[in-house]
Amino acid sequence: MQFQVIKGNYNNYILRSNESLSLDAVNHQLACFKKFDWKKKKVMIIAEEGKGSLSAVALKQINQSIDLGDISECCIVGTSSSTAELKHFRTANQLMASISQSPIANAAILMTGNDSGSIRYLERQLAFNDNPMTLAVDLDAIAANVEFYRNTTKPKNKVMAMVKANAYGHGITEVAHHLKDKVAYFGVAYVYEGIVIRRAAIDTPIMVMNPSPKDFDLCITYDLEPEIYSLSSLKSLERLLGEKKQKLGIHIEIDTGMNRLGIDLIDIDPMIQMLRTSNWIYVKGLYSHLACAEDASEDKFNRKQLDQFNSIAAKVETALNINTIKHVRNSAGTLRYPESPTDMVRLGIGLYGVDSNKLYQDQVKNISALKTVISQIRTVRKGETIGYNRTFQAGKDMTIATIAIGYADGFKRLFSNGSGQVLINGILAPVVGRVNMDMTMVDVSDCTAQEGDKVVIFNETLTPMLLAKKADTIPYEIFTSVGERVKRTYRLEINRSPKM
Repeated sequence: MQFQVIKGNYNNYILRSNESLSLDAVNHQLACFKKFDWKKKKVMIIAEEGKGSLSAVALKQINQSIDLGDISECCIVGTSSSTAELKHFRTANQLMASISQSPIANAAILMTGNDSGSIRYLERQLAFNDNPMTLAVDLDAIAANVEFYRNTTKPKNKVMAMVKANAYGHGITEVAHHLKDKVAYFGVAYVYEGIVIRRAAIDTPIMVMNPSPKDFDLCITYDLEPEIYSLSSLKSLERLLGEKKQKLGIHIEIDTGMNRLGIDLIDIDPMIQMLRTSNWIYVKGLYSHLACAEDASEDKFNRKQLDQFNSIAAKVETALNINTIKHVRNSAGTLRYPESPTDMVRLGIGLYGVDSNKLYQDQVKNISALKTVISQIRTVRKGETIGYNRTFQAGKDMTIATIAIGYADGFKRLFSNGSGQVLINGILAPVVGRVNMDMTMVDVSDCTAQEGDKVVIFNETLTPMLLAKKADTIPYEIFTSVGERVKRTYRLEINRSPKM
């Protein structure tokens, strides 16, 4: 069963399905809802009209789910006969007035029924935000991309899913929940990102790429595995662990040419000596970072990095008599060097639907679409100007749409005056005037458009790659620029267990 998931106002998630109120549909929804594990507490809200209301058998089935603890509460809005276990409200307004007495906070809420008006009202009331700008994320497409990249490695490697920077703008908690049983590790840049995942009750191993020594104590508290990239940070961690008399697993980055972070080659022997005498640190992983994995012209340099890493990793493992998880390849490197002898690959941009090699884009799934709406349509006469500082003058009578998105939401100011385009009813509409903080004007003279129509900023047709090219940047920046006030929605499939 396919669900749409959005964040709620009370630290909860709202799930929507398009199933009917038949007995089979209710049974199916209950079975699938039971498997949604982002929140332990589960609440069902059923909005029904008189026609097609819940049957007595369906009501009994819901009662049994409450008795079994599969759901904690069911609220019915409408005219159905209720039971002691089910809370009944004549209207959606009555339900909202009772929220303070409901266990709705910190819960997963399944909203279903045949009263679409009440469902839309409740969703607007309970949603974290109801802005017209929406980033729709297909979580199953992300999972499919994991499998695509994993299947290219020979033999199959473990996968570290990079969820830093709010999962490249897509939602760190939601992406981590969906992938927690599908990958071996999560990768984050900073300790606080790892803490966000841990506070969501996710126990998948997490590597922190740029931990500050002052945050090593938090790595202990939240079971995060810090990257160690210098002798000084190794000494700081050893000192702290010795004081606390606690052990901690680490990943050591070896610099093989990126010259960003990493143990320098001249420090390998001193590092080995320090680790030999440590009673508290154990090395979980050794890794390096390819500087230009997507660039075929740099193949010689890339292979030099791979060979150098493998040689140093073998030296470290032999000297310390350990086996570690070795990882070098990123998304591009995974596809370009499928037989590299490592244990794990780190997937970043590839997870989110972009092959930066430009070799396998047709096999990598698009995972998101950024959309908004038309706020107003107006006619601009020949000679009139549009927007701040009058940077655009109409050369003819034009129909102009003002759309609800701006540079604060990730639609860059670089897209001003024709550099950027949006998709409205299948037609490309160029930007006119300057992109504002909250709004943008586009030329809809050549397309049929009305106020309230959907506007595509990027999707599988007007891709993030095309948008990045227009802005002379990379898809990473397009994704991570999507602002916080843009509403994220999630689509995922939950399958009923065979035995149910």
